[in-house]
Amino acid sequence: MAARADAGSLFGRAVEITPPPELSTNGQDDGMISVSCPAPHECAASGGYLDTSINGWPMVTNQAGNGWAALSPLPLPADAAGTQLPEVSSAISCTGLAQCVAVGAYDYAGGGGDRTAYIARETGGTWPGAFAPALPANAAGEQQATLSSVSCVRKGNCVAAGSYVDKFGNTQIMVITETAGNWGRAREVMAPRGAAKPVNASAAGISCYQPGTCVAVGGYVAASGTLLPLVFTESKGTWHRATGIGLPRNALTGKNLGAGLSSVSCTATGFCAAAGSYNTKSIGAMMALTGSKGLSGRASEVTASPLAAGRHPYIAELSAVSCVTAVRCVAVGSYEPKRGGAFLALSVVWSGGRWGDAGTVRLPPDADTSRNQTAGLSSVACVRTGYCVAVGQYVYRPDVNLNAAAMIAVTP
Repeated sequence: MAARADAGSLFGRAVEITPPPELSTNGQDDGMISVSCPAPHECAASGGYLDTSINGWPMVTNQAGNGWAALSPLPLPADAAGTQLPEVSSAISCTGLAQCVAVGAYDYAGGGGDRTAYIARETGGTWPGAFAPALPANAAGEQQATLSSVSCVRKGNCVAAGSYVDKFGNTQIMVITETAGNWGRAREVMAPRGAAKPVNASAAGISCYQPGTCVAVGGYVAASGTLLPLVFTESKGTWHRATGIGLPRNALTGKNLGAGLSSVSCTATGFCAAAGSYNTKSIGAMMALTGSKGLSGRASEVTASPLAAGRHPYIAELSAVSCVTAVRCVAVGSYEPKRGGAFLALSVVWSGGRWGDAGTVRLPPDADTSRNQTAGLSSVACVRTGYCVAVGQYVYRPDVNLNAAAMIAVTP
């Protein structure tokens, strides 16, 4: 269904956030990955940046009144390698002002380029050094793990989800729980039945709406070679085996094709929405799935389209979703209106049981306006008042080696 109007005004114009010291001769390269808002104007965001040696490091910022504090590096565990891969993973969840947990992955000394997971907690507005959690007992000797998402229902009670490599070479889903401020050992969640061997499954997003009750999403490779979405849940403290989610009926499938779900958001009453992307024969399309106290079945195509894209963008991707109530969710991502054009940031609204208004989020004033623009929003957080914050990255000038900057957009 086409949008009634371009809903770009859902968010005000995005603004750039001042980055940590970076590569001054060739331009900067930083971007926001995750945002969490326990209340209006009490948000925090995490992301990554490249230093002067083009090493990638995690960074964080907090909302400061109506503005944002300058981005600052997030200290990694003491065994972090001196050089880090440019690819940075980072996710954040907050229960109150300056009460946040961040998770991700880092290159550790002696790991030969392997990465393992980290967890960090904000204390009194500062971030002490992160630590590497204990992986499942069957983890490979050379640790290979990442945490891609975290959800906190109250201070000291959080759950993080990601993946690790076991001693047999399988990439398995893992979850790790914090109870009363103490993090336990990570544990494996079994991949869906019918997964390929060796297993290749991972979690991308998690949302907990009560202690011991969570819904998580991700993707896995089926025996056919197709990448399919998955969902797994925790109920009353017990984790259940992941199950597969069907792709929309117009999905293009086959070896190395398919898609996963990238984000999930659940309200306090248990309504959940998940978002992701997939390929059809002719375009890259958005998909979503909704349910009560869990998710199952088949995802549906989200056909809402910004006016700039006409009836269908050539490529449209949903990266994140946040639900205020069962009748109000906001999803964000990026789209390419026509093949070979610029990628722009978009937002889509779930209202009255349908994905309707879709619009282009306006980029900061210094954004590159050529076809080389590759803007996108990677995360969104909304609170009950309808106040939403979205974060991502945009190209601020063309024709330099490093030219991307972090951006944040807020609803007026």
